[in-house]
Amino acid sequence: MLDLRFELGQELSLDWLMQQMVDWQPESQWQDLARESNVDDLEYLGRQLTLGIHNLHPDLTGHELIERWVQDNQMKVGRFINMINSFKSAGTQDIFVFIVVLRELKDLVDSSI
Repeated sequence: MLDLRFELGQELSLDWLMQQMVDWQPESQWQDLARESNVDDLEYLGRQLTLGIHNLHPDLTGHELIERWVQDNQMKVGRFINMINSFKSAGTQDIFVFIVVLRELKDLVDSSI
């Protein structure tokens, strides 16, 4: 299952996203609390997505599972990846961007449960 989590993180740039959240410098105590909440949410959603994908086809390997899942959810996965790529190219970090990206990730989780 760890292989699946790692490959999924690579496919969706979840590790990159986590690093952006950790590196973001809050300007207030409330922003710092929001950042910590977003980090927790990202970890939770990553685990939920991994479990959901694994449970869809437990007989497949990590790579096969991800390929099948991406194929079955092309539209949502493509939207999420486009959002991450846009975030990467913009180069700006903002708590609101994290919130929107997490919402899109939640949609991916919901479609995999």
